[in-house]
Amino acid sequence: MEQIDDSGDAGHKGNMICRVHPCPTVLRKTVCDLFPYRTFEDSCELSVVTISLKPNTKLMRSNKELETEKLAQTFLIASKNICDKLRKTGYWADFINPFSGRPYFTPSSLKELYETDEKFRCMDFQIFDIKDCTIVANEHGSSKKFIGSLFTTAPCNKNQLNSIFT
Repeated sequence: MEQIDDSGDAGHKGNMICRVHPCPTVLRKTVCDLFPYRTFEDSCELSVVTISLKPNTKLMRSNKELETEKLAQTFLIASKNICDKLRKTGYWADFINPFSGRPYFTPSSLKELYETDEKFRCMDFQIFDIKDCTIVANEHGSSKKFIGSLFTTAPCNKNQLNSIFT
């Protein structure tokens, strides 16, 4: 398992990059709607761990569907492992199953992530502040990756999360 990366280094050599961000206010309500059986208080910490998987370009050219399914399975296994570790340390954590579009651990709501809000389609985002404005932007070149996100009440602290994963 790779460690949480906060460098924003697009030249990262690994096949999997994990980044953690505080959940932006604009996305918080939609996250709450996706996990209706989990109550999130306004003061509750809510973080998004974004997992980017780099595809095998040869396989993408020859069999895109097979490579996409393989990446989705890798995301599912990695997300389950991360969530298990976070849950064992007392935090709530869940993710959207890429095969069903529904929460993996939480009882299903009627809503599916990809039908609920287009903002979640490519969550390999970067968050930065300019004056009093928070900017949520997709990373350049993210269309060449498989991207998924998990949500947790763990604090958005790279060092603390890395200590959980090791």
